[in-house]
Amino acid sequence: GSGPEGLSPIGVARQQVGISVAATSYIGGFFERDATPETVLTTAGNLSDKQWERLVQQMEDRHQGFENSHQLAVFEGGAKLERVSLSPADAQFLAIYKLTEGKIASMYGVPPHKIGDLEHATFSNIEHLGIEFVQDALLPPITPVEKVTHRLFEEADMADVPAHLARIF
Repeated sequence: GSGPEGLSPIGVARQQVGISVAATSYIGGFFERDATPETVLTTAGNLSDKQWERLVQQMEDRHQGFENSHQLAVFEGGAKLERVSLSPADAQFLAIYKLTEGKIASMYGVPPHKIGDLEHATFSNIEHLGIEFVQDALLPPITPVEKVTHRLFEEADMADVPAHLARIF
């Protein structure tokens, strides 16, 4: 910035934060209102009310619940079971949301694994990511504060410092 005051990362990236807020609101409403079934059962022709009730009852009895997972599905009369997935537009929007979340974290120097994004983390590199975070993000701002504090206590009369604080320095 100009002058003694720095710019806030949020101020600099106001548009990115705005996109994140809008995306969070949209995604919350999307999942709250979404009436898209995961599975659709279609038939070649129209069913009578009795046939429809029988088919629904068979599906619920045979396939609903954890204990009935992976049961063999047999349909009569040309009925087909189809899985429904997110539309490409909705899937892309969720990807944008994830990207935006990562960009906001990176404005503050927070690595993805610290916000729960473990997509690129492995058992072998997560320890090194933690060490890198301490070295690159935490130590640079902490070291000057540590030096100033140490200098202040060196100049002060240590007799006036309480014992539990004197041990720290």
